[in-house]
Amino acid sequence: MKNKIIAGNWKMNKTAEQAEVFCRELLKNGSDCGNRVIIFVPYTDLSLCARLCENSFAAVGAQNVHWENSGAFTGEISAQMLREAGAEYVLTGHSERRALFGETDETVAKRTAAALKEGLKVVMCVGETLEQRENGLTEKVLEKQLREGLKYVDADMMGAVSVAYEPVWAIGTGKTASAEQARDAIACLRGVLGGIFDAATAESTYILYGGSMNEKNAFSLLSMKGVDGGLIGGAARKLSLHAQEKKGLCGNLLQKAITYAMATLETNASMGLIVASPTAGSAGIVPGLMLAMQEHYQFSDEEIIRALFNASAIGYLAMRNATVAGAVGGCQAEVGVASAMAASAAVELMGGSPKECTFAASTVLMNMLGLVCDPVGGLVEYPCQNRNAAGVANAIIAAEMALAGIPQLIPLDEMIQTMFTVGKKLPAELRETAMGGCATTPSACKACHICS
Repeated sequence: MKNKIIAGNWKMNKTAEQAEVFCRELLKNGSDCGNRVIIFVPYTDLSLCARLCENSFAAVGAQNVHWENSGAFTGEISAQMLREAGAEYVLTGHSERRALFGETDETVAKRTAAALKEGLKVVMCVGETLEQRENGLTEKVLEKQLREGLKYVDADMMGAVSVAYEPVWAIGTGKTASAEQARDAIACLRGVLGGIFDAATAESTYILYGGSMNEKNAFSLLSMKGVDGGLIGGAARKLSLHAQEKKGLCGNLLQKAITYAMATLETNASMGLIVASPTAGSAGIVPGLMLAMQEHYQFSDEEIIRALFNASAIGYLAMRNATVAGAVGGCQAEVGVASAMAASAAVELMGGSPKECTFAASTVLMNMLGLVCDPVGGLVEYPCQNRNAAGVANAIIAAEMALAGIPQLIPLDEMIQTMFTVGKKLPAELRETAMGGCATTPSACKACHICS
C-alpha cells in the first residue's frame, strides 16, 4: 500500500513571519510516519521554509514556474531559481492559474517539462468546471488536460510527477466531490495514464484529490481506492488561529489542550501516526492535556512520563473492571475513561494526592455518564473529534475541583462499575454501530457516502 501525500497550497498568503510560525508548528506537532507532506508557498517564503523544513518529513514547493531559464519575462521565475531557493516541488496547472492568468494545456505542459528537466518534482492539477460536469464532459476534459499536460514527459520521468484532481467547482467554494465522484474521476485519470504510458506507470503514479477537503470528509475521500493523497484543511488549525487573534473564550491552558486534542484526531484521519490512548477515537485527550500543561507550566519530560504512568493506572483499572470500548459501553467508556486518565494525571502534575487523583477521575466519569457512541459513517472522526475537545475540558474541570479540595462521594471503583452497568444498558444502536444518535440525523446521513 502506498503512503499518502498530503499537500497544502498557501496561495497568496503568509508573510515571512507567519510562514516561520507555521513551519515550526508543523514540525513540532507533525510526525514522520512515512507519509509525505508538501507545502506550496509564495516565492518570498521559499528559502525560509526550505531551510526550516530541511531533513524533515515536510517538503517545500513553489506555486508556479516559467518554462524558460532566463529572459525578458517580468514577474516570472525559472525552475533553476526555484531549485536554488530550496524548492523540491512545483505546482502546475492549478485552476486559478488557468482561469485568472490564461494558463493553457500547452503552457502547463511547458512548465511541467521545464521543472522536471531542472530536477524538480511536479504536482500537475487537472479538473473540470461545473458546466462541463453537468454536460457530461468530465472524462473528456480530464483526458485532454492530462494528455496535453504530459506531452513533453517520458515514462522514465513519471516517477517525479503526481497528478492532482481538483474539480474547479469545488475549489474554495465549500463544495466537495463525493467520495464516489473522486474515485471515478481518479479511475479515469489512471486509465488515461495507462493509455499514454503503461499499466505499471499508471499504478505507480500518485493521484491526489483536492477541492475543499477538510477534517469531516478527509477520511472518506482518502479511503477510496486509487486516492493517494489530498489537500487537507483543519479544525485544529482554525482553533489555533482563533486564539492567536485574541478571540478565544477559553484560557491559554484549555485553548491549547482542546487544540492539541483535536489535532491528534486530525492526524489519525489523515493517516498519520498516533498512540491510541486508550482508543483511536479518544486518542487526543491524554496527549492534548499533557502537552498543554507541559508548555504552560514548563514540566520536564520526566514529570510528564510519571503523569502518564498515573494515567495508565486509571486506564488499567477501567480495562480490568469494565471497558474502554465504545462498542461495549458507549462514548462514556471511550472518551470518558480517556478524560478520567487525563484528569488523574493532571492532578499528580500539580502536586495532588493519590486520593485527589481518584476524585478527579471519578468526577469525570460522573459528568460523562450515559454518553453514547454514534460515529457518523462508523468513522472515528465525527463527532469523536468534538468530544475529545469536550473530554479534555471535562478533565481540567475535574482536576481543578479535586485540587481545590472538593471530595468525591462515590469512589473511583464504584464509578467505573456504574459506568460499565450504564454502558451495557445502552441500546445496541447507541454503541458504535452508526445506527443511532448523531449518526442517523438527516445532515449526517447526507454527508456520509456510506448511507447515500
